[in-house]
Amino acid sequence: MPQHIPAWPNCLQPQTFSEPRSGLVRDFRYLQNNANLTPTWNQKSIITCLATQWPVALTDCLNQLKQIMIPYMEVIALQSGSSGNCIYVEAGGMRLLFDAGISGIQAESRLADHGRNIRDIDALIISHDHRDHAVGMGIYQRKYGLPIYVTRATLAVAQQKIRLGKMNDIRHFDAGSTFSVGDVQIQTIPTPHDAADGVVFVVDDGIHKVGILTDLGHAFDELDEILPQLDAVFIESNHDLEMLAGSFYPESLKARIRSSQGHISNLDAAELLQRAASPKLQWACLAHLSEESNTPELAIETHRRLLGDRFPVYCASRDSATPPLRL
Repeated sequence: MPQHIPAWPNCLQPQTFSEPRSGLVRDFRYLQNNANLTPTWNQKSIITCLATQWPVALTDCLNQLKQIMIPYMEVIALQSGSSGNCIYVEAGGMRLLFDAGISGIQAESRLADHGRNIRDIDALIISHDHRDHAVGMGIYQRKYGLPIYVTRATLAVAQQKIRLGKMNDIRHFDAGSTFSVGDVQIQTIPTPHDAADGVVFVVDDGIHKVGILTDLGHAFDELDEILPQLDAVFIESNHDLEMLAGSFYPESLKARIRSSQGHISNLDAAELLQRAASPKLQWACLAHLSEESNTPELAIETHRRLLGDRFPVYCASRDSATPPLRL
Protein backbone atom coordinates (compact mmCIF):
# COMPACT_ATOMS: atom_id res chain seq x y z
CA MET A 1 0.00 0.00 0.00
CA PRO A 2 1.40 3.44 -0.90
CA GLN A 3 2.93 5.42 1.96
CA HIS A 4 2.18 9.14 2.35
CA ILE A 5 4.33 11.64 4.25
CA PRO A 6 2.13 13.34 6.89
CA ALA A 7 2.45 16.81 8.32
CA TRP A 8 5.28 18.08 6.15
CA PRO A 9 6.03 21.81 6.33
CA ASN A 10 3.99 24.01 3.99
CA CYS A 11 6.93 24.49 1.65
CA LEU A 12 6.93 20.73 0.88
CA GLN A 13 4.26 18.92 -1.07
CA PRO A 14 3.43 15.40 0.19
CA GLN A 15 4.82 12.73 -2.07
CA THR A 16 3.72 9.13 -2.61
CA PHE A 17 6.20 6.27 -2.48
CA SER A 18 5.64 2.60 -3.10
CA GLU A 19 8.70 1.75 -1.02
CA PRO A 20 9.24 3.76 2.23
CA ARG A 21 13.00 3.25 2.36
CA SER A 22 13.70 4.63 -1.10
CA GLY A 23 11.47 7.59 -0.31
CA LEU A 24 13.28 8.25 2.94
CA VAL A 25 16.57 8.61 1.17
CA ARG A 26 15.12 11.17 -1.23
CA ASP A 27 13.34 13.04 1.56
CA PHE A 28 16.48 13.30 3.65
CA ARG A 29 18.46 14.51 0.66
CA TYR A 30 15.86 17.21 0.12
CA LEU A 31 16.30 18.33 3.74
CA GLN A 32 20.07 18.27 3.33
CA ASN A 33 19.84 20.58 0.32
CA ASN A 34 17.35 22.98 1.93
CA ALA A 35 18.97 24.24 5.12
CA ASN A 36 16.25 26.90 5.49
CA LEU A 37 13.91 24.18 6.71
CA THR A 38 15.78 23.80 9.98
CA PRO A 39 14.04 26.56 12.02
CA THR A 40 10.55 25.14 11.46
CA TRP A 41 11.22 21.49 10.73
CA ASN A 42 13.64 20.45 13.43
CA GLN A 43 15.31 17.18 14.25
CA LYS A 44 12.84 16.30 17.01
CA SER A 45 9.88 16.80 14.67
CA ILE A 46 11.42 14.60 12.01
CA ILE A 47 12.20 11.80 14.46
CA THR A 48 8.69 11.96 15.96
CA CYS A 49 7.10 11.83 12.52
CA LEU A 50 9.23 8.96 11.32
CA ALA A 51 8.86 6.98 14.53
CA THR A 52 5.06 7.16 14.45
CA GLN A 53 4.50 6.74 10.72
CA TRP A 54 7.22 4.34 9.59
CA PRO A 55 8.32 2.12 12.51
CA VAL A 56 9.54 -0.58 10.15
CA ALA A 57 12.02 1.83 8.60
CA LEU A 58 13.08 3.59 11.81
CA THR A 59 16.61 2.18 11.84
CA ASP A 60 17.18 3.38 8.29
CA CYS A 61 15.70 6.74 9.19
CA LEU A 62 18.06 7.26 12.10
CA ASN A 63 21.07 6.24 10.06
CA GLN A 64 20.11 8.82 7.44
CA LEU A 65 19.63 11.45 10.14
CA LYS A 66 23.09 10.78 11.53
CA GLN A 67 24.69 11.18 8.12
CA ILE A 68 22.87 14.40 7.27
CA MET A 69 22.04 16.31 10.44
CA ILE A 70 25.04 15.71 12.71
CA PRO A 71 27.98 18.03 11.99
CA TYR A 72 31.02 16.67 10.21
CA MET A 73 34.33 16.00 11.92
CA GLU A 74 37.08 18.55 11.24
CA VAL A 75 40.76 18.21 12.08
CA ILE A 76 43.52 20.85 11.96
CA ALA A 77 47.15 20.07 12.70
CA LEU A 78 48.33 23.32 14.30
CA GLN A 79 51.89 21.96 14.18
CA SER A 80 53.58 18.58 14.09
CA GLY A 81 57.23 17.67 14.63
CA SER A 82 60.00 17.65 17.20
CA SER A 83 59.65 21.44 17.52
CA GLY A 84 56.09 21.09 18.81
CA ASN A 85 52.83 19.19 18.40
CA CYS A 86 49.22 20.28 18.69
CA ILE A 87 46.17 18.90 16.83
CA TYR A 88 42.64 20.32 16.92
CA VAL A 89 39.64 18.03 16.47
CA GLU A 90 36.05 19.24 16.25
CA ALA A 91 33.53 16.42 16.53
CA GLY A 92 30.12 15.75 18.02
CA GLY A 93 29.78 19.34 19.17
CA MET A 94 33.06 19.09 21.12
CA ARG A 95 36.29 21.01 20.47
CA LEU A 96 39.40 19.09 21.48
CA LEU A 97 43.13 19.80 21.50
CA PHE A 98 45.59 16.95 21.48
CA ASP A 99 48.95 17.93 22.99
CA ALA A 100 50.36 21.31 23.93
CA GLY A 101 53.80 21.41 22.36
CA ILE A 102 53.50 24.95 20.96
CA SER A 103 53.06 28.22 22.80
CA GLY A 104 49.68 29.44 23.87
CA ILE A 105 50.03 32.46 21.59
CA GLN A 106 50.76 30.21 18.59
CA ALA A 107 47.82 27.93 19.33
CA GLU A 108 45.47 30.86 19.91
CA SER A 109 46.55 32.63 16.72
CA ARG A 110 46.41 29.56 14.48
CA LEU A 111 42.98 28.59 15.76
CA ALA A 112 41.77 32.17 15.22
CA ASP A 113 43.00 32.00 11.63
CA HIS A 114 40.42 29.25 11.16
CA GLY A 115 37.64 31.02 13.04
CA ARG A 116 38.11 29.16 16.34
CA ASN A 117 38.53 30.59 19.83
CA ILE A 118 40.95 28.67 22.02
CA ARG A 119 38.81 29.53 25.06
CA ASP A 120 36.01 27.43 23.57
CA ILE A 121 38.11 24.26 23.71
CA ASP A 122 36.39 21.57 25.81
CA ALA A 123 39.47 19.48 26.60
CA LEU A 124 43.25 19.46 26.24
CA ILE A 125 44.41 15.84 26.00
CA ILE A 126 48.10 14.99 26.49
CA SER A 127 49.69 11.95 24.85
CA HIS A 128 52.97 11.76 26.77
CA ASP A 129 55.53 13.68 28.80
CA HIS A 130 58.03 14.78 26.13
CA ARG A 131 58.53 18.51 25.86
CA ASP A 132 57.33 18.78 22.27
CA HIS A 133 53.92 17.50 23.40
CA ALA A 134 53.54 18.77 26.96
CA VAL A 135 55.46 22.03 27.46
CA GLY A 136 52.43 24.33 27.14
CA MET A 137 49.85 22.52 29.22
CA GLY A 138 50.23 24.79 32.25
CA ILE A 139 49.79 27.93 30.14
CA TYR A 140 46.80 26.49 28.30
CA GLN A 141 45.13 25.66 31.62
CA ARG A 142 45.83 28.92 33.47
CA LYS A 143 45.47 31.42 30.61
CA TYR A 144 42.61 29.81 28.71
CA GLY A 145 40.91 27.71 31.39
CA LEU A 146 41.20 24.41 29.52
CA PRO A 147 40.66 21.18 31.48
CA ILE A 148 43.64 18.86 31.04
CA TYR A 149 43.21 15.13 30.47
CA VAL A 150 46.43 13.25 31.21
CA THR A 151 47.63 10.05 32.87
CA ARG A 152 49.07 10.36 36.37
CA ALA A 153 52.47 9.02 35.31
CA THR A 154 52.69 11.39 32.33
CA LEU A 155 51.86 14.38 34.51
CA ALA A 156 54.31 13.37 37.25
CA VAL A 157 57.23 12.94 34.83
CA ALA A 158 56.36 16.08 32.87
CA GLN A 159 56.37 18.11 36.09
CA GLN A 160 59.87 16.80 36.86
CA LYS A 161 61.20 17.77 33.42
CA ILE A 162 59.26 20.97 32.65
CA ARG A 163 58.24 23.98 34.71
CA LEU A 164 54.52 23.62 34.16
CA GLY A 165 53.37 25.82 37.04
CA LYS A 166 50.12 25.52 38.95
CA MET A 167 47.22 23.76 37.25
CA ASN A 168 43.76 23.57 38.78
CA ASP A 169 41.68 21.43 36.44
CA ILE A 170 43.37 18.06 35.91
CA ARG A 171 41.33 15.03 34.87
CA HIS A 172 43.18 11.73 34.88
CA PHE A 173 42.67 8.77 32.58
CA ASP A 174 44.44 5.42 32.52
CA ALA A 175 46.50 4.38 29.50
CA GLY A 176 44.45 1.84 27.58
CA SER A 177 41.11 3.19 28.78
CA THR A 178 38.33 4.94 26.88
CA PHE A 179 36.81 8.14 28.24
CA SER A 180 34.21 10.63 27.06
CA VAL A 181 34.20 14.35 26.42
CA GLY A 182 30.56 15.15 25.85
CA ASP A 183 29.29 12.57 23.39
CA VAL A 184 32.74 11.95 21.90
CA GLN A 185 34.62 8.80 22.89
CA ILE A 186 38.42 8.93 23.20
CA GLN A 187 40.10 5.54 23.03
CA THR A 188 43.68 5.50 24.33
CA ILE A 189 46.23 2.91 23.24
CA PRO A 190 49.57 2.50 25.09
CA THR A 191 52.68 2.76 22.93
CA PRO A 192 56.25 1.41 23.24
CA HIS A 193 57.69 4.92 22.64
CA ASP A 194 60.32 5.95 25.20
CA ALA A 195 57.98 8.00 27.38
CA ALA A 196 56.70 7.36 30.89
CA ASP A 197 53.13 6.38 29.97
CA GLY A 198 52.63 7.33 26.32
CA VAL A 199 49.42 6.74 24.39
CA VAL A 200 47.89 7.35 20.99
CA PHE A 201 44.24 8.13 20.37
CA VAL A 202 41.16 7.18 18.39
CA VAL A 203 38.48 9.87 18.40
CA ASP A 204 34.97 8.49 17.83
CA ASP A 205 31.93 10.77 17.41
CA GLY A 206 29.56 7.87 16.75
CA ILE A 207 29.80 8.25 12.99
CA HIS A 208 33.48 8.64 12.15
CA LYS A 209 36.73 7.57 13.76
CA VAL A 210 40.02 9.41 13.34
CA GLY A 211 43.32 8.13 14.68
CA ILE A 212 46.08 10.32 16.09
CA LEU A 213 49.01 7.92 15.90
CA THR A 214 52.40 9.52 16.46
CA ASP A 215 55.47 8.81 18.61
CA LEU A 216 54.83 5.12 18.14
CA GLY A 217 58.19 3.51 18.93
CA HIS A 218 57.60 0.90 16.25
CA ALA A 219 54.66 -0.49 14.28
CA PHE A 220 53.32 -2.53 17.20
CA ASP A 221 50.63 -5.19 16.73
CA GLU A 222 47.67 -3.19 18.06
CA LEU A 223 48.02 -0.73 15.18
CA ASP A 224 46.99 -3.48 12.75
CA GLU A 225 43.78 -3.85 14.77
CA ILE A 226 43.10 -0.12 15.02
CA LEU A 227 43.68 1.01 11.43
CA PRO A 228 40.88 -1.00 9.79
CA GLN A 229 38.37 0.83 12.02
CA LEU A 230 39.48 4.33 11.00
CA ASP A 231 37.91 6.79 8.57
CA ALA A 232 41.02 9.00 8.68
CA VAL A 233 44.40 9.00 10.38
CA PHE A 234 47.29 11.18 11.45
CA ILE A 235 50.22 8.80 11.34
CA GLU A 236 53.85 9.25 12.22
CA SER A 237 56.21 9.21 9.23
CA ASN A 238 59.29 10.49 10.97
CA HIS A 239 62.32 9.78 8.81
CA ASP A 240 63.78 8.38 5.64
CA LEU A 241 66.22 5.61 6.49
CA GLU A 242 68.94 6.77 4.10
CA MET A 243 68.63 10.42 5.15
CA LEU A 244 68.82 9.41 8.80
CA ALA A 245 71.95 7.34 8.19
CA GLY A 246 73.64 10.29 6.45
CA SER A 247 72.44 12.98 8.86
CA PHE A 248 74.59 14.96 11.29
CA TYR A 249 72.81 13.42 14.28
CA PRO A 250 75.15 11.71 16.76
CA GLU A 251 75.14 7.94 16.48
CA SER A 252 73.41 7.63 19.84
CA LEU A 253 70.46 9.71 18.61
CA LYS A 254 70.29 7.77 15.33
CA ALA A 255 70.17 4.54 17.32
CA ARG A 256 67.42 5.89 19.56
CA ILE A 257 65.29 6.97 16.57
CA ARG A 258 65.69 3.60 14.84
CA SER A 259 65.04 1.61 18.01
CA SER A 260 61.77 -0.08 18.96
CA GLN A 261 61.13 2.82 21.35
CA GLY A 262 61.90 5.62 18.90
CA HIS A 263 60.02 6.72 15.78
CA ILE A 264 58.77 4.92 12.70
CA SER A 265 60.12 5.67 9.22
CA ASN A 266 58.35 6.60 6.00
CA LEU A 267 58.62 2.98 4.90
CA ASP A 268 57.28 1.66 8.22
CA ALA A 269 54.26 3.95 8.01
CA ALA A 270 53.55 3.17 4.36
CA GLU A 271 53.79 -0.59 4.92
CA LEU A 272 51.47 -0.31 7.92
CA LEU A 273 48.86 1.56 5.89
CA GLN A 274 49.32 -0.81 2.96
CA ARG A 275 48.49 -3.90 4.99
CA ALA A 276 45.99 -2.56 7.55
CA ALA A 277 44.03 0.41 6.15
CA SER A 278 40.54 -0.50 5.02
CA PRO A 279 38.59 0.86 2.02
CA LYS A 280 36.72 3.17 4.43
CA LEU A 281 39.88 5.25 5.07
CA GLN A 282 39.21 8.65 3.47
CA TRP A 283 42.63 10.25 3.99
CA ALA A 284 45.94 9.96 5.81
CA CYS A 285 48.02 12.87 7.08
CA LEU A 286 51.71 12.15 7.66
CA ALA A 287 52.91 13.65 10.91
CA HIS A 288 55.99 14.23 13.08
CA LEU A 289 58.36 14.52 10.08
CA SER A 290 62.00 15.05 10.99
CA GLU A 291 63.57 18.32 9.86
CA GLU A 292 67.00 16.74 9.39
CA SER A 293 66.17 13.32 7.99
CA ASN A 294 62.97 13.71 5.97
CA THR A 295 61.09 15.96 3.57
CA PRO A 296 57.35 16.15 2.85
CA GLU A 297 58.01 15.29 -0.80
CA LEU A 298 60.02 12.18 0.09
CA ALA A 299 57.48 11.04 2.68
CA ILE A 300 54.56 11.34 0.24
CA GLU A 301 56.55 9.70 -2.57
CA THR A 302 57.29 6.68 -0.36
CA HIS A 303 53.63 6.31 0.51
CA ARG A 304 52.47 6.75 -3.07
CA ARG A 305 54.95 4.10 -4.23
CA LEU A 306 53.38 1.52 -1.91
CA LEU A 307 49.78 2.72 -1.76
CA GLY A 308 49.16 4.10 -5.22
CA ASP A 309 46.05 6.30 -5.21
CA ARG A 310 44.00 4.38 -2.65
CA PHE A 311 43.29 7.60 -0.68
CA PRO A 312 44.63 11.17 -0.42
CA VAL A 313 47.88 11.59 1.53
CA TYR A 314 48.79 14.92 3.17
CA CYS A 315 51.68 16.15 5.32
CA ALA A 316 51.34 18.10 8.55
CA SER A 317 53.67 21.10 8.79
CA ARG A 318 56.54 21.41 11.25
CA ASP A 319 56.00 25.13 11.78
CA SER A 320 52.46 26.14 10.81
CA ALA A 321 48.88 24.95 10.69
CA THR A 322 47.67 22.74 7.87
CA PRO A 323 44.34 23.47 6.14
CA PRO A 324 41.35 21.78 7.81
CA LEU A 325 40.75 18.14 6.90
CA ARG A 326 37.16 16.95 7.09
CA LEU A 327 35.10 13.81 7.36
